[in-house]
Amino acid sequence: MTISIFGFSKTITGTFDGSNLTLNIPDQNGQLGSVVLHQATVDDYNKAVISFESDIAQQATDATATAQAMKTQVQEQQATATALGNQQQAVTDANNALSSALSKLKNDTSSLSNDSNFKSNLQGYANDWSTMQNDYHQEQVDAQGGCNNAGTVGADDGTVGADYGTIRSRRWFVSSSTSTYQQ
Repeated sequence: MTISIFGFSKTITGTFDGSNLTLNIPDQNGQLGSVVLHQATVDDYNKAVISFESDIAQQATDATATAQAMKTQVQEQQATATALGNQQQAVTDANNALSSALSKLKNDTSSLSNDSNFKSNLQGYANDWSTMQNDYHQEQVDAQGGCNNAGTVGADDGTVGADYGTIRSRRWFVSSSTSTYQQ
């Protein structure tokens, strides 16, 4: 038998036993392989077409759902990255302000004599600075948890802010005390 499809002709041999047609078709390696075709009705054909179309529609629905899920995931990742970037900037700004305050504090303390009245307050600075650094470190660790830790990171930021307030309060005390000695 010779089959012509899309302008190509191919001679194929086979057998017919009344309800099955067995064709011997060369594969991509040039070897013959047998393909058995069974007799079907128009209803069988129509059912096969409906099943094929249903499978295609389901694949399209699945592909659309997958694409939407991926889009949502990308949006969530972008939102998380933006939130983390904003938090990191806020922490960096707070740390810079604290570093500046510490630098000023170091300058102020170096100009003061070793008066014993200031010893406990200066030790408090060191303790407060250490506490603030530990709190800042914890904020960084919590921020690595992403958006799920936004509340915790916000609380951590409040703690670091309170630490900064304590340092400023101590600085005010030293400044007001030293102004008495400078007069």
